[in-house]
Amino acid sequence: VVPDDVGPRIRQLREQLDKLQARKEELDTLVAERSAQVPTQGEIAECVVDLRAILERGTLPETKAFVRSFIREISVIRDEAKLIYIMPTSNQDAMEPVLAIERYGGQ
Repeated sequence: VVPDDVGPRIRQLREQLDKLQARKEELDTLVAERSAQVPTQGEIAECVVDLRAILERGTLPETKAFVRSFIREISVIRDEAKLIYIMPTSNQDAMEPVLAIERYGGQ
């Protein structure tokens, strides 16, 4: 290795390291912001009350359309069903996937 070749390579690696560190900071910020958006238990309880009212008062077609608007997938294997859904919010553009609910047959 010629000493003249080492300098540019070190500079290139430092630039690459700086870019990676900047990207890591961006991602850390995004993760922190996302964590801050998790609803509280009280907010979820209010949402459940609102959703129950919609389901109880709506017509069958309205209820089906409402449920389809946030159910992403239902898979059934024997007596087990798994729902993948999105938490309904007042801002439909901000809908985020949430944890799946698993219910077992007869419950």
